[in-house]
Amino acid sequence: MEHLLAATCPFGIESVLKKEVLSLGFPIEKTTDGRVYFRGGDTAIAKANIFLRTADRIHILLKEFPAGDFDQLFEGVRSVEWENIIDDRGRIHVKGRSKNSGIHSVPVAQSMTKKAIIERLRSKSGKSEITEDGTLYPIEIEIESDRARLMLNTSGEALFKRGYRESTGDAPLKETIAAALILLSGWDGSSSLTDPFCGSGTIPIEAAMIKKNMAPGLNRHFLAMKWGFVERKCWNEAAAEAMDLIRPAEGISIYGYDNDPVMIKKAAVNAQNAEVEDCVVFKELDINRFKLKGQPGYIVTNPPYGERLGNRLITEELSSTLKNAVMHKPGWNINIITAHPNFQELFGRALRKRKLYNGNIKCNYYSYGTKK
Repeated sequence: MEHLLAATCPFGIESVLKKEVLSLGFPIEKTTDGRVYFRGGDTAIAKANIFLRTADRIHILLKEFPAGDFDQLFEGVRSVEWENIIDDRGRIHVKGRSKNSGIHSVPVAQSMTKKAIIERLRSKSGKSEITEDGTLYPIEIEIESDRARLMLNTSGEALFKRGYRESTGDAPLKETIAAALILLSGWDGSSSLTDPFCGSGTIPIEAAMIKKNMAPGLNRHFLAMKWGFVERKCWNEAAAEAMDLIRPAEGISIYGYDNDPVMIKKAAVNAQNAEVEDCVVFKELDINRFKLKGQPGYIVTNPPYGERLGNRLITEELSSTLKNAVMHKPGWNINIITAHPNFQELFGRALRKRKLYNGNIKCNYYSYGTKK
């Protein structure tokens, strides 16, 4: 069966996600803020969940329809063939949102949606009661400008939860954002990559997974694996393909530094969990002692900033120190994400600037390219 799928992502990295989807061979339907729509069968559900590095979740778009009032909403939801989707005893959880619509009460919309699903299942099964103690089916009802969109979350927990990161710092960078920063930098694994503010190691670990061509979802489970209408063999085939595509590390070329020895220990544990300790190394090092050595490579980093430390003066001192360490080394490609509003005044005008969000924090990603 072909599905219209929607891969969600943080605002600002839609273009990266689109390239990833296309690389898997699935045609793009459209791209909107924080979302890439594409078509594919059950294999697409499995491969998107296992292979995509920058997606938050993979949804099936079940239906779009007018929903100017509750009657339209109820009938639109009820018209979906839920009996072919939800297994016997399946647990139905509805999450909703509404914007610029006559239906503005989200709790009532959620309740009405579930009521319509239950009524459809009862009428098709002939049962007077529907028992919900089995597999979870997370359904989302989005109402915007009096049109409803029904989505089914195939991933379950967000895809940034790769499963390797047991330990983090106070303000961890999501794995999906870290992967996007690396892909946006243009790094292809053929040169070194360094993060002088590595924290719990997310950027270096994601870089190592890219270098080794390790699918980010290979070692976790997804809700749709338990659903009867999605072929089980698709998951097994996608996982087998992901295993076959893993490359050997071929030595250490990725480096993470931090001045906190506790964070360095956490990063090392996370790297072992991700099975990339063969190509990444973490060392305790204060930024004041940081020096670039060897052949030119890439820096991708998320330095502490005001919102994180509560002290913008520290941010400015760190930025100045980092600038002195890197800006006079020819050939290095420097990429920095920060929420500091005046970062370019501190560091210099970037060759490229991209707006994106790290959680709810509005940031900019500055790329200084190669200095020849």
